Amino acid sequence: MRRKGIFMAVLMIVLGISAFMTIQQNRNEDKDIAAILDHQAQIDKIVVMQGDKTIATFTGKEAVRYAEKTPLVNIAEAERKTTKKFEKDATYSIQYFYDDTFLYAVDVFALKNDEPLTADEKSFVFTINEKNYLAVWQPYGKQLSQHEHTVKLLKKLQAN
Repeated sequence: MRRKGIFMAVLMIVLGISAFMTIQQNRNEDKDIAAILDHQAQIDKIVVMQGDKTIATFTGKEAVRYAEKTPLVNIAEAERKTTKKFEKDATYSIQYFYDDTFLYAVDVFALKNDEPLTADEKSFVFTINEKNYLAVWQPYGKQLSQHEHTVKLLKKLQAN
């Protein structure tokens, strides 16, 4: 009987910690969304990376040209069954800054060969040079559907 009591106490503590961490992550996400909405128009630097290597930096008017105007217009949780269809490692990581302050980051994942996509998944996927990609807001693992300017940026990089 005593073991059951200890087990239940440990279980309640673990569940409490889990609930607290979930609430905290939601608060952080809400703060980050507010910051992005408040400072989106002020983006003046974009850094594009492949792995640990910086492959391009855009500043000033060029950064403004490649910044999404409404990056959070349609976001959804990147489900595990969807992410399994894409490469494990990001093809590109794109970081957005304003006044040398980090605002947010997006990882771009390439679709594995011949993976079928559902209609919902297709609404988040974009194509460059016959290759499909998915943009995921990090660290929250949210897929983004607004990627018009991201496509222009990546096309420019792939053309070089």
